[in-house]
Amino acid sequence: MKFLKLFQPGKIGTMNIRNRIIMAPTGTNFPGDGGVTNRAINFYLVRAKGGVGLIIVEGTSIDPLYGVGKETSLKLFEEKSIPTFKQLSSVIKEYDVKTSIQLWHRGALASMKFTGRQSLSPSGITVPGVWEIPKIITLEEINSVINAYVYGAINAKEAGFDSVQIHAGAGLIHSFLSPYYNKRKDDYGGDITSRMKLLIEIIKRIKGKVGKDYPIICRINAEDKFCQITIKDAQALAVELEKAGIDAIELINGSMAESHGVPIYTMEVPQGHFAYLARKVKKIVNIPVISNIRINDPRIAEKILRDGKADFVSMSRALIADPELPNKATAGNLEHINKCITCMICIDEALKSNHIKCTVNAQAGFEQDRNINPANRIKKILVIGGGPAGLEAARVAALRGHRVFIYEKNSQLGGQLLLAAKPPHKEEMWYLIDYLLAQIKRYGVTIRLGCKITADSVRKENPDAVIVATGPLPVIPTEIAIEDGNVVFPSDILSETVEAGQSVVIIGGGLVGIETAEFLATNQRQVSVIEIMDRICADMPIFARDDLIRRVRKLRVNILTETKVDKIIKNTILLRKNGKQQIVQADTVIIATGSNANRKLTEELERIVPELYSVGDCQKPGKIIEAIHEGFMVGNKV
Repeated sequence: MKFLKLFQPGKIGTMNIRNRIIMAPTGTNFPGDGGVTNRAINFYLVRAKGGVGLIIVEGTSIDPLYGVGKETSLKLFEEKSIPTFKQLSSVIKEYDVKTSIQLWHRGALASMKFTGRQSLSPSGITVPGVWEIPKIITLEEINSVINAYVYGAINAKEAGFDSVQIHAGAGLIHSFLSPYYNKRKDDYGGDITSRMKLLIEIIKRIKGKVGKDYPIICRINAEDKFCQITIKDAQALAVELEKAGIDAIELINGSMAESHGVPIYTMEVPQGHFAYLARKVKKIVNIPVISNIRINDPRIAEKILRDGKADFVSMSRALIADPELPNKATAGNLEHINKCITCMICIDEALKSNHIKCTVNAQAGFEQDRNINPANRIKKILVIGGGPAGLEAARVAALRGHRVFIYEKNSQLGGQLLLAAKPPHKEEMWYLIDYLLAQIKRYGVTIRLGCKITADSVRKENPDAVIVATGPLPVIPTEIAIEDGNVVFPSDILSETVEAGQSVVIIGGGLVGIETAEFLATNQRQVSVIEIMDRICADMPIFARDDLIRRVRKLRVNILTETKVDKIIKNTILLRKNGKQQIVQADTVIIATGSNANRKLTEELERIVPELYSVGDCQKPGKIIEAIHEGFMVGNKV
């Protein structure tokens, strides 16, 4: 594909930017004392090398009293931290990448456990996810907040950043813009003109101190259904922002902590979907408009620009997954881009205040620890099992120069990923399959399909090392008595080895069980799910979980929680809920209560091969992220 727009130079204010790809602010949560750590510098350094045009550094606290969100927050108000910010900006700019930093007051998103005091909000309304009652900000405190933003911008300029971004899409400013949170009766509340007063004053004061030529970008919501912000509000705000001197507007949709029940980030939303809202803003302003949210593919980004919906695109998860995305797209190596699969792990880790991690990129967040170096001695390596752990181990080992052979008992590589891609809205799992297959082909891995490996066949191959990645075994709970039951497993259904009957009962309400329920209900089956715990999908990231539960309820899947299965007799399931026995009939019963390790082959090989490793579900059942990371670590060690 020819990129006619994506890699054209662009301009934001006085900044000349080499292409139209912006790295959106990305919370890293690396532990520190408010300054930029070496781990954070390495994280951004890799993305700068990858070829983006502009990096906007993550949300940075500007108010020492009320605006600090968590222990890992960057603090732009501390003099001692400025040298670390200078180091970061200079490292990024070494690669011809422009720099910006997001200034953010978290408002009611800041917890008392980090600030030691009540948070601030326009009207004292609690924010979901924090559930602390904030205090109503006074006029004196509003002036202090404005001064904090000004001081933050001055510090950013002193630290060498080419621009700043004001975050008005979440936190204190966002709550002033929101009719849901802002019920004030003074000059800062009422219609959109009054609700934007705080933001406009901040911009004007910053411009007055840092100079009109110092670029300011503003991040706002194009729509936020939970917070009752409409596209008309965003358009009115955009016009006034331009008048106030803003140099570019970045549009998001819904603040992460406050958008419950509205799908924004998951696979349910088509890629590039929200760009139509960017176009509505772009039509009425004469400054650059940046489109964000669900842009994981450079081809989607190019189309947004060609269609005139935006002037720039900003990406976060896409660049976590593959920092080299811009360089690879420029070179035409699209098949070698490790695309984001929208699994939501990175966002879930951020919400838990853990440092950033990625399912498909085991080096994300570990840039200074997980370098891939050439092997000291070239080995013959057998990888037994072509699922995610085995493929990743093979990729890394072959990249290091080893002679790698993959043996897979089935006729197709992919393992559990092939099943994970089957339920609705999981099609992007194919990105990871396609990427891994392209890499093992690129690095000369020998593939042998339809081969069931035994200890004897391994001995005949005489390898230097063996990596066992044979996948898990399904669990059948011992406490359930099964007598002639028509019992199968999710893998039987998702692989279409078994066709389910019209009525189906699934025992187990975790991720696999509920996704299987959605798959079947979408295919016109009547589905019930029985879960012994008090909630379903407890093993999922929160936003993906919320969206999945909403979809299965819409499909009329019958969900019974805190319910125990006592016995399965043919098509009859005996249940116990609240001490009372119930009877349910089903054509097909699916056991989705988890997996066990599959260590049989590993144990047989322990005395046969000189170097033996076991990775993925065959060692300990887990998620795709654990399989990929274990595969990476072993491939880098062998």
